[in-house]
Amino acid sequence: MIRVALPTHLRTLAKVDGDVRLDVAAPATIGAVLDALGGY
Repeated sequence: MIRVALPTHLRTLAKVDGDVRLDVAAPATIGAVLDALGGY
């Protein structure tokens, strides 16, 4: 599990409170994390 800390303005846009937790298959690359965030 990957935890992403978003800045306040991005949390507002994503409509989340606090950190976002993502399940990313190994190997967890930056690209895989960004792809997972895109579906949020």
